[in-house]
Amino acid sequence: MEQIMTFTTIFDTVNKIVIPKIQRDFAYGRTDSQTANKRARFLGSIYSKISNGQPISLDFVYGDLRDGVLTPLDGQQRLTILFLLYWFASKKENIDLGFLKNFTYETRPSARDFCEKLVNFTPDLDNQIISEEIKDQNWFPLEWNNDPTIQSMLVVLDDIQKQFSGVVNLREKLENISFHFLAIEKMGLTDELYIKMNSRGKLLSDFEHFKAELEKQISIYNEEKSKTVIEKIDTCWTTLLWECSEKNKAVDSEFLSYFNFICNIIRFIDGKPRCNHLSVFEKIDEFFSDKSGQNPERNIQILEQYFDCWFEHDKPINVQAFFDNFITTQAHEPGKIKLNKSDVFRKCISGDISLGDTILLYAFIVYRQNMKQIQEKDFRRRIRIVNNLIQNSSDQISDSENRSLGNTLPAIIKQVESIIRDGKIKLDLPANFNSYQLSEEQEKLEWTHNNPEMAESLFTLEDHHLLYGQIAIIGLENSNLFGQFSRLFEKTNWDLIDCAMLSLGDYFQQENSWRIQIGSSNFDSAWKNLFHKSGSTGFDNTKSVLTELLGKISNESDVSKALEKIAEDFTAGCENKKEFPWKYYYVKYEAFRPGRYGKCIYTSEKPYELIVLWTERQQSANAYNPFIKALEKAIRNSISRESWGERIYSMDNNLYIDSDNTNYYIRNATDEDVQETVEILQNSDGIDKEDRIRKIQEKMKEVLLYDRSDSQR
Repeated sequence: MEQIMTFTTIFDTVNKIVIPKIQRDFAYGRTDSQTANKRARFLGSIYSKISNGQPISLDFVYGDLRDGVLTPLDGQQRLTILFLLYWFASKKENIDLGFLKNFTYETRPSARDFCEKLVNFTPDLDNQIISEEIKDQNWFPLEWNNDPTIQSMLVVLDDIQKQFSGVVNLREKLENISFHFLAIEKMGLTDELYIKMNSRGKLLSDFEHFKAELEKQISIYNEEKSKTVIEKIDTCWTTLLWECSEKNKAVDSEFLSYFNFICNIIRFIDGKPRCNHLSVFEKIDEFFSDKSGQNPERNIQILEQYFDCWFEHDKPINVQAFFDNFITTQAHEPGKIKLNKSDVFRKCISGDISLGDTILLYAFIVYRQNMKQIQEKDFRRRIRIVNNLIQNSSDQISDSENRSLGNTLPAIIKQVESIIRDGKIKLDLPANFNSYQLSEEQEKLEWTHNNPEMAESLFTLEDHHLLYGQIAIIGLENSNLFGQFSRLFEKTNWDLIDCAMLSLGDYFQQENSWRIQIGSSNFDSAWKNLFHKSGSTGFDNTKSVLTELLGKISNESDVSKALEKIAEDFTAGCENKKEFPWKYYYVKYEAFRPGRYGKCIYTSEKPYELIVLWTERQQSANAYNPFIKALEKAIRNSISRESWGERIYSMDNNLYIDSDNTNYYIRNATDEDVQETVEILQNSDGIDKEDRIRKIQEKMKEVLLYDRSDSQR
């Protein structure tokens, strides 16, 4: 008979717990990274719960109970950790826990003897690491270092010491840890049975325990409903999941993944964050038991609806075909939204589902539940709105209470339900999707209603990979330019676009007081940042320059030549006027455009102290001063990474060069004294009146002819 117990109360039922010879070694203390992470999560979960006085369930423990001796069939690892936790608590708080003597290992004589010695040993917890102190004892022989169970226990004890030393009343708080105990009396745990168990799986799978617990809890308040749910799990729901997963395999994990998704949605409905950290049994207690304080009848109805919505005429639909009808993974396709993977239901049951995917799957479920009221053509328009919102709200989609916006998922699913059910965007709903995108979607909804003949052109633009739903960079008022955007960015070298746009105007955006975002020849993230509204300043400038450029190429048959001419006209104009702003150098010299993230250190007060960043957000050794980098060919040397790209050395002459907003400096490489200052003439507005790079290149031709003694005069 199943009972809920703690490590203390189980010894009221059994006299002794013996891990048999045939069982594997205690494995939780292995030092590989995977086990270390698993151990950290497990102990961290226990610590988090008991520190706050909250209960935690360790699922099922069961085995053969004969003459008062329990031989565990399942639960060895968890029971061993509990033994070590209680041992630590007893020594920390000087409490005699006699029942600890009744836990032992028979896997090896050394493991058995170690458990006996450990119970009788009192360490100095304040001054030493437990494992080191134990190994120093005269009762700890050297050969025990070769026993994997003993070594594993020592590792776990050290982690327990680190994690739980500060917990007050630890012994009392450990009683919050419980497990479901099932004694299978006189079962006869022979070696043969263990071999069969290891080759064929556990006597009862975790999923079978899950079903039993779910049935039990539902039956408390509705016995008929519990039978219905379990019958569906065993028949039609399993068939659905089997059809959607790899054939000829159990779908236990797929069911639990979808069950977790449903529990998360219930949490969002109730204004709470996700519950991924809870075990399946804790989820049953929270959502489907009469002791949860919630509405279990409502929750079981949601569980049924979220499974049953994938059925028609009592048979599961072809889920893949359903999603393929609304989603494309390729280029724009009329009537479909564009995603990297089409079947979000499969992503869910595989356990690989993000918060964005969760929202999207919820939107499809709302449609499936209301298909009689929602026409398919209306749903196609509405799911596009939802997808655009998801794609452009990565900073807003969060269920963390620690972020500034808090848990936005409850409001987000309300917004999604309104959009899918009624086709209405709630602009007054607080803290949900990106506010820019919500306003844009409302405008586009009205615009497509008034301009239905232009809708497909808009949707094609939305699906461009640089825009992914947000078209504010062009604007509905420039609908005549929609097609030109794809023409420009799909068939043209991005470096040409970058130069042409900067030639037309200051299209870059100021991200903060010292860093700007500009385009890139290789990285699409630069353009994505520029084309999406954010906290950066200058978005309107980017839009103005881009739309001007799109207008200029609209009648050009050769876009690349048109872009080249724009850049050439700009640099030629600067040379004719003898005015060389910093962007002249950017367009003229390739060193200014490394094809990276398009990030530069820049201030308008000192534009010629521009620094090109190699990384996305910080200055690093690979960053460089492009006014120095442009000298590499002339000096036949590379800029210095040690000086973060702000110097270039000419070792033959024992010189290096650096620069600031107004001058180049030729310095002695030994003592860094300035040998010569090369002043750049500037007008009253602080703009160069001469090409500073040409000037320093010519100067270096002279300097490199000097011998070392001449260069130091």
